[in-house]
This record gives sequence, C-alpha cells and structure tokens, in this order.
Amino acid sequence: MQVTVTGHHIPLSHSLRNFTKQKLGKLSQHSEEILHADVVLTHQSGRNKAEVKVAIPGHNLVSHANGRDMYHILSLAISKVTKQLVKVKEKRTTRRTQAHTMAEDSEQS
Repeated sequence: MQVTVTGHHIPLSHSLRNFTKQKLGKLSQHSEEILHADVVLTHQSGRNKAEVKVAIPGHNLVSHANGRDMYHILSLAISKVTKQLVKVKEKRTTRRTQAHTMAEDSEQS
C-alpha cells in the first residue's frame, strides 16, 4: 500500500510520519485491496486537523478529525476510516452470501 503524508502549515517530524505509516499499515488486516492512502495534516489558528483518504476498488473512504494533539486526532481519523473499511467489507460478503443463497433457493423450486 502506498502511503502519502502531507503537512500544511506544519513541519512533519519523522516520528509523526512513522506513527502514521504504522497505524495505516494495520488497515491491511481488514482488506488487502487498499490501493493507496493519503493523509493531510493541517495546523490552522491554533487547531490541528487530520484528513485521511483511503482508496479501494469502487470506494474512496474519507475521514476527518480536529483537536489539539496531532497524534490523538490522527488516531481518531484512522479509526474512523477503519470502521468504514470494515463496513464496506461486511457489505460485500453479505451480498455475496445472499446472492448465493437466493440462487440455491431458485434451483430447488
């Protein structure tokens, strides 16, 4: 998975980049279809903002978080996108099993 970390009005330290890549690396436990992830960290008038975009085939997942501590809001944004990823995955598997069950029912009739 390709990860891009960008900072607007904020210098990105190596520890912040590594933290981001480590957290995003855990997304592969939920889906191996992740094409790339983009993270934009912004500092504006005393507040920090994190925006995480994850691209998978057929979907672009986006989450935002605001706050003071950059590590905390980054964790929040990544957990939000993780929930979205799990929801998409569950939707796909549910639809596949329902379609398979409906096909078996029509054959038996």
